[in-house]
Amino acid sequence: MAIADVYDALRSERHYKPSLSHEEAMAEIERGASAHFDPRLVGVLREIHRHFSETYASTPSSASV
Repeated sequence: MAIADVYDALRSERHYKPSLSHEEAMAEIERGASAHFDPRLVGVLREIHRHFSETYASTPSSASV
């Protein structure tokens, strides 16, 4: 859940920060492998990352992104 939460936070625009693209969010998460996330789970994310992007784009809260 932590990886999904961080992905959403990175992709979402906030009043204090702009949203990141899918590629930028993925790069941030990959930089956090070992330090913040289980590297095996980051590996799984790499395999399914297109699903993350498609799901995020299809949610109502991402309509302005």
